[in-house]
Amino acid sequence: MDLDKLAVVQAQFLCGYPVKKINLESLFQNISWESQQIFLKETIGHSLIISKPISYAYLVAFLREAIQVLEQKTQEVHDDFYTEFLRVQQLASVDQTQVYKHYRVALNNAIVSVRETTRLITDGTTGLRTWPASLALCEWFTHNLSKFSGKTVIELGAGIGMAGIVLAQIANNCKILLTDFHERVLNFLIENIKENSLGSNNNSLQAIPFDWTSEEDLEKIRRDHTPDIVYAADVVYDSEIFPALCRVLKNFIKMNNCDVILSCTVRNEITFQDFISKLDDEDLSISLEKFYEANNFYWDNSCEIKIFSVRLKN
Repeated sequence: MDLDKLAVVQAQFLCGYPVKKINLESLFQNISWESQQIFLKETIGHSLIISKPISYAYLVAFLREAIQVLEQKTQEVHDDFYTEFLRVQQLASVDQTQVYKHYRVALNNAIVSVRETTRLITDGTTGLRTWPASLALCEWFTHNLSKFSGKTVIELGAGIGMAGIVLAQIANNCKILLTDFHERVLNFLIENIKENSLGSNNNSLQAIPFDWTSEEDLEKIRRDHTPDIVYAADVVYDSEIFPALCRVLKNFIKMNNCDVILSCTVRNEITFQDFISKLDDEDLSISLEKFYEANNFYWDNSCEIKIFSVRLKN
């Protein structure tokens, strides 16, 4: 069995990458009985799955797909596949409201583990899930680390903290502030920061509340944490928040001429163009950044993602 291919499959499995997009057929070419055992040990039997369980429903779907592919590729499927399938089916009968996802950070071979909810919307917010634009931004980080060295960095709408925690793992000498406003999101964010070691890069990472409409909150950041870089992922989805978002971006740029980077999933072109229009109303413009395909992080690419900088018009 090709161990490099196995490492990719393991990384995709641990972060809940869509099962149908995982290339098991290539991995299972001419697979031996012993290699089938290794596959189970490195995926379903991974120690993280025991201590910080991912979605049980995902385990069922993953094993079902693996068994189907194996039955097509080999005459003999290891008995442990069927044993494990029955076991995870029993686990899946439990209603999970929270699960973990685990992301391998290739640059330092660390694992970032984040806890999130199983529902798209919880307590009126979408901030308790990891979204594709955040993962695409993490990929962008790995190619632009020099921008962050020694800087004060603020994330808007940080949600459960995936992007900021990854940045804290790979950047150097950074002060990173993850902000959100929803109380439950902040609680998740704080817990996820505690779950993950910062490593030895001399970074600081903390979560603070920030309401985009609050002049008091903005002034507190201006006084205590004037940023060099502001970034956000998947905050361009609701037209009602665009005026406040655009105003706060303009305030940050005028505050310290800081860089602003946004990662946006374009689910609806009309909504995206409405955001561009609101930026224009604030005398702001965008420039597309280079987009990097999934290499260190994996995400569902069924919708277009754009990464762009925002600046004052000349």
